[in-house]
Amino acid sequence: MLLVADSSSLISLSTCQALPILKELFNEIKVPESVFIEVTQGGKKQSRELSGFLAGLVVSVDEPIARKFSFGRGELEAMALYARLNANRLLVDDKKARKIAVENGMNIIGSLGVLLIAKEKGIIKSVSPYLHRLSRSDLYIKAELLNHIMNLANE
Repeated sequence: MLLVADSSSLISLSTCQALPILKELFNEIKVPESVFIEVTQGGKKQSRELSGFLAGLVVSVDEPIARKFSFGRGELEAMALYARLNANRLLVDDKKARKIAVENGMNIIGSLGVLLIAKEKGIIKSVSPYLHRLSRSDLYIKAELLNHIMNLANE
């Protein structure tokens, strides 16, 4: 299965130390160049880990991108790359981007969905430690959403 990933989801998975799960769930992972630049520059905490993880997975997106949506270039390029490669899943957490992707027939998954599937497939025993790391980070995820994921995971 081919996954195209956006920056916010990659940062979340790196933050909770779950990046290796992606390679266990998906045969192939690709990211647009703008996503790579976004997650590896600017002194982000996860820059070094993401730089290593994404080495060899970066694809240039040369298609003209319409800027009629109120989200970033990374999301737009990830959607364009998903369409160009006929990917199986688009990894994206941004609410607006998810809505547009679904409206355009894209099969989406978020970082928390990755954790749920990993538990379901026996790759991880529990989502709880990952959610705990996210809740203690500087990323904003609503407590209600974290509790909902815990309930879905029967934890």
